[in-house]
Amino acid sequence: MISAANRKDSGLPIAHLFSEFGFQFSYIIIPLIAARALNASGFQMGILMSVGAVSVLAAPFVGAAFDKNRKYVAGMIVSDMARAILYFAIIMSFSYINMYFLVTLMLGITFFTISFDICRTSYVADNYKSPHNFNSLLLLITSAAEIIGPGAASLSLSSMGYQASLGFVCVSFLLSAFFILYPKLNRASFYTCNYGQTEIDCKPYSDDKKSIGALSAAYYIIRNRDIFSFFVLAIGWSFCSRVLMSVFFISSVKNFGLTDYEVSLPVVIGGVGTILSALICRFFFGGRNLLAFNRGFFFCIFLAAVSLFFSDKISSLSLFLLCCFMFLLFLGAGACRTSSLTYRQVNVNIDLLGKINSYFFIGTNVSIPFGAMLGGVMYDCGGLEMVSVSSLLMFFVFLSMSFIDPEKMFFRSYLNSRDQEQ
Repeated sequence: MISAANRKDSGLPIAHLFSEFGFQFSYIIIPLIAARALNASGFQMGILMSVGAVSVLAAPFVGAAFDKNRKYVAGMIVSDMARAILYFAIIMSFSYINMYFLVTLMLGITFFTISFDICRTSYVADNYKSPHNFNSLLLLITSAAEIIGPGAASLSLSSMGYQASLGFVCVSFLLSAFFILYPKLNRASFYTCNYGQTEIDCKPYSDDKKSIGALSAAYYIIRNRDIFSFFVLAIGWSFCSRVLMSVFFISSVKNFGLTDYEVSLPVVIGGVGTILSALICRFFFGGRNLLAFNRGFFFCIFLAAVSLFFSDKISSLSLFLLCCFMFLLFLGAGACRTSSLTYRQVNVNIDLLGKINSYFFIGTNVSIPFGAMLGGVMYDCGGLEMVSVSSLLMFFVFLSMSFIDPEKMFFRSYLNSRDQEQ
């Protein structure tokens, strides 16, 4: 529920709904345009699906730019408008578009998607004393878009074609910009406080001028043990889940011989897992012990790998175990993402938050293509058994790394000398 102090921000959840719906809509349409209309090769499809890993390298510059003057609302509006323009460019050039042009446009689209996400998370942190509930609401909206978007995109493509469907994507981003602009979102006058502090104990985060440095976010992650743990778990989740997800569709056809309807069922169940994770975050978790909460749901990787392993061993329960596999992955993803984001919004200096979020974006997005490629190679070499067992080993590696204090183990002498120089 949005508090009375933040009712002027009621347009943000609606804007998030249209933004996520447009993203999920395009997530289906763009690959189909490449595969069917442009007859893309497997290599070209791989490049198209990996452009996000290239765009995310610019994330620290985006975070630093918006942290400097806190123009988060303007950043969200510009990002939405830019995405609408780029999708409109695809519509206008559809008759003579090629893969090179499409990849270039998608590079820009993914860049502005990252910009929107960075501005949104920083805006929530800058305007909400307790962003936990608001993050849960946004996660519920994302879940609804994940469930509705792909089906609506398929229906639109079959009835109206590519250009009209992309027109809906343009409209969704324009509506997102409108609902951000219309309520005239303004920064709240209160300060963001850590859990357990009173408002008197808190200071405006912008008073800490020393935190604004070129590599301040990297040093902050190294020196703050909890932030480092969240960072390791975020990368571990992104990498391990992508290893597992990379074999879901191919194994559904080759190993289990599932029909299109049977393949779609675990995906829908996964959306239910995301909704359940949002409800758990919203109603059953008060926002404390976020790191323990994150580590607990990180075990969903372990359980998902076990489900995938036995799905190949017990043929009579393969579809049920695949549903459990997707449910666990999406349940854990939603809970871990929300708890990590809430912790950063509540505990990180607001002048540094955009850059910290940028490093999280880099770590999680760059690990996706590497995880996908590793999963595919392991499947070709040893099937589902090798993929699931390797994922279990990687799970324990990342979980163990989350208990490391990097400052004490590796960087204490270097960081102490850096502080003396400053």
